Amino acid sequence: PDEKWGEAVIAFVIPRKNAHLDPAMLAAHCQKLIAGYKCPKRIELVEALPQTPSGKINKVALRDRYAAAVGDEKA
Repeated sequence: PDEKWGEAVIAFVIPRKNAHLDPAMLAAHCQKLIAGYKCPKRIELVEALPQTPSGKINKVALRDRYAAAVGDEKA
């Protein structure tokens, strides 16, 4: 959720094995290549993405995970 736009762009990224990935560096890279409104406002490094039984990415679970994380930060 985003107060101004309704939804914020968030990137859930799975780093390659043994790779060091800095979210700030990734955000700077995105800002060079894509329009500002498309750039992620937050980058979450995860080990895996939740999937539906048919193997598609479960976007509802990702939204729920983000909403829970934001709730923890505000508390």
